[in-house]
Amino acid sequence: MSAVTDAYARLSPRERLLVLLAAALLGVLILWFAVFGPILAARDAAKASYAEAAQTYALVQRAAATPRTETPGSAEPLRSVLSQTAAQAGLTIDRYDIQENAIDLTVASTAADTLYSWLGELSRRHGIVVREGTVREVGEGGEITARLTLVRQG
Repeated sequence: MSAVTDAYARLSPRERLLVLLAAALLGVLILWFAVFGPILAARDAAKASYAEAAQTYALVQRAAATPRTETPGSAEPLRSVLSQTAAQAGLTIDRYDIQENAIDLTVASTAADTLYSWLGELSRRHGIVVREGTVREVGEGGEITARLTLVRQG
């Protein structure tokens, strides 16, 4: 360290001022890139995350406020709801097995997205959910068959 202080002592006052300014600039850069930069980046990420969460919350609030066209557990027989909505969705139900509080059914070969859209619609609009299910792929075209047990929620 004495070599550094000796070299500094040999500098002219103007050179010492320049060395001090360079050291101060180096200190500011280190503070910026090591402390303030990461803090500001984290703050910006938190703002973006908050905005996304607020948008999702608003979407959920709107969806919750949207009235259902039919109430879950309505008096409409489960089989008629399933038959009607399946026909509207373009699904063919091969077999119904009516139980006390549920219906077992077999859906013929169909596209997976059609089946899942129909099940989502049953849940949202009619309160009918899958209690048990088996889905199998048939062939190479993405077609599936399904055996499902459907019940009303509540």
